[in-house]
Amino acid sequence: MQKMNKYAQYLTQILAIAGAVLVGLSHIWNIPYATEIGQTIAVVIGVIGTCWLTENAYGYCKNKYLAHKNHKKQEVTTK
Repeated sequence: MQKMNKYAQYLTQILAIAGAVLVGLSHIWNIPYATEIGQTIAVVIGVIGTCWLTENAYGYCKNKYLAHKNHKKQEVTTK
């Protein structure tokens, strides 16, 4: 999980830099379809970020639920 978060973070940063360079240099070097490629890169960054946040939120909620469930079991056994 920790390794996946690191890869997602680095991939997002690399794609953001590549997209910015591509769109910035497109006017100088007349790169065809640079705007469309930049928009596609932005969408990929959004998908990676959404999956990353969803995975983290799911793990957080799962851990909270399990902690609450284990706490209830301890209350029942101590009474």
